[in-house]
Amino acid sequence: MSVELHASSLKPFDGEAVRALAARVPLLFSIENGTVLGGLGSAVAETLASAGASLKPSPTIAVTTRAAELKAA
Repeated sequence: MSVELHASSLKPFDGEAVRALAARVPLLFSIENGTVLGGLGSAVAETLASAGASLKPSPTIAVTTRAAELKAA
């Protein structure tokens, strides 16, 4: 099963949608355009931790600005 939750920006962050999705799927990971530290993956992990969820390692994949520039060239 594949489910997507699109977050076009971190603010406002929809923590309820993340918690609902995490309850439905066995694996949750984030893909973001930017930085791994302090980005979407961090917001997801903090949301689940504050909800008392037992966290399994979840991958965060980031496409840096530099990589996007090289691909566009």
